[in-house]
Amino acid sequence: MLNEGSDPDPINIYCSTPLSIAAQHNQAHLIKQFLDTGRVNVASQDFFGRTPLWYARRYGYAEVEQLLLEHIKERDYHDIQLSKDMQAGDSMNHI
Repeated sequence: MLNEGSDPDPINIYCSTPLSIAAQHNQAHLIKQFLDTGRVNVASQDFFGRTPLWYARRYGYAEVEQLLLEHIKERDYHDIQLSKDMQAGDSMNHI
């Protein structure tokens, strides 16, 4: 399907992309295929403001995280939801 010129980055009703869904389910082989097209938004956010990287980090999918990080320009990317969650976790641990 990706080779036939179809859009590799459509969104569903929750604003999730195939890349985001693959990240949620630890599908590194699919993520590599999507990234290799060069036509996906690695920093896309779903309805909850979560990115594919957020899901990879949240669930501890190291291979998925590494693939995503290799395609992210650090100066252009900030995972807002992950930062918020980390801050909330820090404040909960300091009573």
